[in-house]
Amino acid sequence: AELLKLFAHLKELGFHVVLLSNNKEPRVKMFCEAVNAPYIYKGGKPKTEGYCKAMEIMGTTKENTLFVGDQIFTDILGGKIVGVKTILLTPIKLEDGWSFKIRRKLEKKLYKKYNYIE
Repeated sequence: AELLKLFAHLKELGFHVVLLSNNKEPRVKMFCEAVNAPYIYKGGKPKTEGYCKAMEIMGTTKENTLFVGDQIFTDILGGKIVGVKTILLTPIKLEDGWSFKIRRKLEKKLYKKYNYIE
């Protein structure tokens, strides 16, 4: 319910939103239909193509785009590579998979190094 309100409020304020995900379409589509937002699945983050496609959909440029994500090595790194401003959120939950767990451990080291509070 909170996310529905958030996305509705962002649209009321005039923001354009596109969700860029590395997940497969069924998982992304279900969420995006609920919040009434366009999406890109199998986005290939941190490669730049998905970010550029999202900006094209929104009609924005690097200078007026903000990317929000919860993973340093995919979300934030990709945003930095493409040249947009980024905001790192604290992850809601840890996901399964050995590579995901390794990335999260490396992220925690960076959080400590740069005094990021979880």
